[in-house]
Amino acid sequence: MYVARDAEPHVVRQLLAVCRQRGVPVREVESMEELGRTCGVEVGAASAALLRTP
Repeated sequence: MYVARDAEPHVVRQLLAVCRQRGVPVREVESMEELGRTCGVEVGAASAALLRTP
């Protein structure tokens, strides 16, 4: 899971709690703008995840 450092706490609070409960590693990125750009979207992103498919 990737979370932007400048994301509003109320937006990512529950997501981070679930990650802690389930042992999902969380990495911080510098900004929502950077994360959105990396994900290929034209807006900022508070969080993003990589999913494994069977």
